[in-house]
Formats: sequence, structure tokens, C-alpha cells
Amino acid sequence: MGTLSIQPGSGGIDTYLQDTDATSDFGDSTVLYIGLKTGKASVKYRALLYFDCSSIPSNAIVNSVTFTTWSGALNDYSASKPCTVYQARKNFTADANWNTYDGTTAWTVPGGDYNASPSASFTLTQGQTITSATLAAIVQDAVTSKAGALRLLIKADDESSTQGYAVWKSMDNSTSGNKPKLEVSYTARIQWTGNTDGDAETATNWSPELVPSAGDVAQFCQGSNPCTTGTITCDTMTVSGNYTGELGTSSSPITVEASKVVVNKRNGGVHLNIGTTSTTDVYLDGTPAGDSNATLSGTITNLYALNCTGQVQVSADVGTAYLIPASRKRTDIQLTATADDADVIAKNNSKLVAQGELDTTHIWGGATVTVHDSSSNQMGAVKIRDGGTLKYLGSDASSTLGFGSTVKLYGGELTLDKSTAPAISFTGQVTTYADSILNARNSVDAAEFASSIKYYGGRIRIDASRKATPA
Repeated sequence: MGTLSIQPGSGGIDTYLQDTDATSDFGDSTVLYIGLKTGKASVKYRALLYFDCSSIPSNAIVNSVTFTTWSGALNDYSASKPCTVYQARKNFTADANWNTYDGTTAWTVPGGDYNASPSASFTLTQGQTITSATLAAIVQDAVTSKAGALRLLIKADDESSTQGYAVWKSMDNSTSGNKPKLEVSYTARIQWTGNTDGDAETATNWSPELVPSAGDVAQFCQGSNPCTTGTITCDTMTVSGNYTGELGTSSSPITVEASKVVVNKRNGGVHLNIGTTSTTDVYLDGTPAGDSNATLSGTITNLYALNCTGQVQVSADVGTAYLIPASRKRTDIQLTATADDADVIAKNNSKLVAQGELDTTHIWGGATVTVHDSSSNQMGAVKIRDGGTLKYLGSDASSTLGFGSTVKLYGGELTLDKSTAPAISFTGQVTTYADSILNARNSVDAAEFASSIKYYGGRIRIDASRKATPA
């Protein structure tokens, strides 16, 4: 996260334009006029200000901007006076006047040329502070497209009837603390080059040559130089499909301390250990092919698996896993035994294999979740609908597995018939609807139902000694 505070003196550029004195410049004035002066004759005032923001990297993200002026007076003020900040189109100088932007060359339109959008609206007050999202957009455009040259034109919205004008202290004011001030908060986007070695904590491996820090965006955008060691600390880390290098190894992953990690990569390996110092969401929208080319460990608050070409091996402590690929895409996740107790939401062509128990599980739209429990565990609430399938395959012949909460089948399938566990218990209410299947026979010696089954249709296959009780 970076900040820039600019409060230029006489070396800066600001002036005002006056329609009744269209050829005079006021670049040396210690004040700026804005608004409409009424009386024997009406006078329109507009202000021009230039700030040099070139020290902000051109690929930075501008988060917020505050523009502050100090007002010497507020005149003819009988009501609110709406005004707007625009981007000036011309490279004006301190010699600008109502007719020209440099004392010689005419504006396209007298009074100053400006872009109508983006713009920032405000109301004149005695001491002026302007903060808005659109003001940030104006600065963002200057940083991205104009080499940091921020040129502002400020005018009253009504310059014909509603009176009121402000007198602001200018950059030529004798009191330095009273000059116009611009404060910018931005996020630096720092790109991996790997030009020196594979250490994420070496500044010369990044462009610009800065090790990412909290608040920054760390990007793996292109090239093939691997990142093999170190910790990456940032706000957001992104890995694009154009980066073909290796990120860590399955035995030595790269540690990431970030609030968001976005992976869209189909070549090379991705092996990340998500740190515990922040709440982290991980988005997978493209992963390398293969069953061991993508691994996640550590702690993940929310895992969003949108499109996984290969199977992602997850040993991280996951809060909630969302497997939601587009209808023609697929995603394949394997949770190890150390990643149990996750909430799961799975749909479409997603596939999840879990080696431990899951908490609340919602499966629909053709998704398949397979659970391989090997100890005495209790699944949380289960909801299966629209063709979803849950296969609960207990693999320990001495264990007692079960469902510790409600089970609801709305046209999906819950199958227990391949389990080697001697008993599976249903502690909560079991409800089935049309087109659903509850299969708890064959190798399951006993399916214990602590509550009655509410049956609204579908097929129920249980031990001959058990009966489904209609609702």
C-alpha cells in the first residue's frame, strides 16, 4: 500500500479563469476564485490546478483520493453551490486565461476544455475537502494514461443564475500549510520476473524492484522463471495463464500471506501454503493438468473452485469449499484427511473426494461428492438435489459412521452401498422427495435411523429389517 501527499508551492501550477477578463492570466495570484459573482455585472470563475502524480507506478490501483483547499472567503452565498471537478484536456500553463490554455493557443471552447466523465461533484463550503470515488477515477486515469499528469478544471454547475463563489488560497499563498493539497492512497502492482534467483523475498526478482508488502498486489503475469522459496506478503496475489514457471513444489510450497489468491494457470505447477495471519479466499479458475501439479496447504477461509483442469490436492484447513464450474467446465478437488470439517457447496460438473468428514454439504446439478471416512465421524447436514450424488464410503470395518444432522434428498442420490463400515447412523431427520434415491443396503450391516423417514417419493433401499415411515 502506497501513499502520496502533494502540496506544491509556487513551483506547482494553479490559476483561475474569468470570463469578464478573458485575456488576463492570474497564475501569480495568491487566491483562486470558483463560482458565480453577481451584482452590477455577473462574473464566472473557474479554477485550474496541476498535480504531478508521476511517482505513482503506472500500473498501480488508486484506492482513494482526498483533495483539500483552504478558503479565505465565501461570498454571495445564499444556498448550496454545487460544483464539479473535471479533467482538463489541454496541457495548460500558469499563463492560461479564459480564451487560451497557455496565453497564446485558444481553448477549443472558451473557459477551458474538459472531459465530462469521469467527474467528481461537491458543494462549496467555507473549508473545502473533496473525497469521492469519481475523484479517485480521475487520478487513476492520470496515473494510467497520462504519465501521472493530473490536470483539473473546477467549475460551478450553475453559472447563470444561482449566485455564490468561493475564494480558495492558491499554491502561491505565503502560508505553506494553506496551499491546495492532494492525498492519494494506492495499491502497487508488483510483477514477478525472477531475474535474479527464485527467492520471493529478493527485490530484484520483482518489477518494480520492491518486495511485495501488505496492501500490494503481487502478480505472476508472464515468463517461466520459477519462484522456489520465500514468503509472499500482499493484499492480493494473482497467477495468470501466461506465467508458465513453477510456484514452489509439493514438498516445499511457497508461503502466501494474503487476503485473496487468484490462480488462472494451466502450465507448470502451483504449490502454495496459505498462511494464518489473515483471512484468505482462494479462487481457482484454471489449474495445471495432472493430479499433483496443484497443491494447497495451510488455512483457507473460502475456496472457490471454478475450473480445475487437473485434480487439486488440498490439505489446507478449509472453511467452505465452493465447487461451481460453468456448465461445460469441470473442477476436481481432493481434500486430504487433514482438511476435514469443511462446508461444501458443489454443482454442475464438479467432483470432490474427501478423506475425512465434511460439515454442511449441498450438492446439485450433476456434482459428485465422495467421502472416504476411516474413523468414527459424523457428517453435518446434507442436501442433495437435481442430480447431485453423495457417495459415503466408510473404509474402516471397525468404525461407526454417521450423519449428525438432517439429510434431505430433492432428486439426488445418497449411496452407502459400497461402504465397508458395519453401521451407519442417521441422527437427524431424513426426508426424501420424488426422483431421489437413498441406497443403504448390501454391504452395510445396519442403517440406524434415530428419527422417522419423511417420505414424499423417490426410492429408498435399506436393510430388510428397516422400514421407512411415511410423513
